[in-house]
Formats: sequence, structure tokens, C-alpha cells
Amino acid sequence: RTRSILRKAKEQGFTPAASGSDLLNKLSGDEEFACVKTIADLPDAIKKAAASNEPFMVSRAVAQIARSFNRFYNNCSILGGDDAELKTARLALCEAVCDAIEAGTYLLGISVVEQM
Repeated sequence: RTRSILRKAKEQGFTPAASGSDLLNKLSGDEEFACVKTIADLPDAIKKAAASNEPFMVSRAVAQIARSFNRFYNNCSILGGDDAELKTARLALCEAVCDAIEAGTYLLGISVVEQM
């Protein structure tokens, strides 16, 4: 879903905000913060999984990222609305979710589907 959103945004002339951009301050909703938090929790899950030889910790963290993104997707208009800065900030969040899920699934030996 994230790849599809990013492709559609590119077709409309929008690109994600750059990492460290002030535009990321536009993210203020609970669903947005939940996504950011679950992404931020992934490195810890990876470290714990490696230390305890329990790969399910990574899959659980990836699933949590997917769930938080689903709530964000269903409750926040990513490409809708008139606020172009908010769109680019939300696109950056989509890109971060995509990267985190891809990294986690790579560690689990699972290929990511580009398009359904």
C-alpha cells in the first residue's frame, strides 16, 4: 500500500519531505505519532531478537508497524486536502513505514511485494 501511495503522489507532483525537514513538524495526529513510535521501536526489537535468538520479535514489530500504518491510512487523508506541506510530511511517514517494513522483512528472509 505504501509503494502505491508514493507512486500516486509522484504522478501528482508530490514527493516526501526530506529527513530532518521542518515539514515533519506538521505531523501532529495520534495515528501519525503511533506510526513514528512503532518505527522507532524496530531497532530495539531487532537487537533483542538477535540477543535472544528469537526472530519472532522482529516479525511482531513489523506487524505492529503495519497495524499502526493501517490506522493512520484509514484515519488521515494522505493525498487529499489542500495543505501541500502536510501531504509531503505524510508522504515522508509513508516512505519511512515502507523502509521499516522492508528492512524488517529482509531480516526475516521475506521478499517485499512491489505491487498487488
